Amino acid sequence: YEKQPYPGLMRLFDHQNQLIVDDAVASVFNIVCGGSSSVPETAAHPHYQSMVECEGIKKLYNLFQRSADKYSKDRSALALGKLYRMKEIEDAEMKADIIGHLKSINNDDDAFTKREARAALKEIMQNPENYIVKEDDGEDCIVIE
Repeated sequence: YEKQPYPGLMRLFDHQNQLIVDDAVASVFNIVCGGSSSVPETAAHPHYQSMVECEGIKKLYNLFQRSADKYSKDRSALALGKLYRMKEIEDAEMKADIIGHLKSINNDDDAFTKREARAALKEIMQNPENYIVKEDDGEDCIVIE
């Protein structure tokens, strides 16, 4: 992590070969997981700020939005879920999209995906602001039940 791998890996998100994109997002996810396990569960993710600084949050979310590939979509959502531990997802659309996707893969056939989705949701739920998203009409909508 000290060698700042995120910017180089993020550049690979635009590669034409989907296998390279999958490997890049898997690498980001694995590094994020390593960061998660390096601090207590009640602490903010140690890589959050460096991801903000290199626009990694935005790039992961853009990959999530545009990806038709289940693997990349799942891994980007899982990484974002872990990065937002103890942090509010301020973008309402991102909050609804990521939490909604994590809830949908919470019962995935793949045991790893299911386990990691549950872990990511648990981390996101550490901030009560992530339970609610504002609708266009100004009403609150609970996104985690």
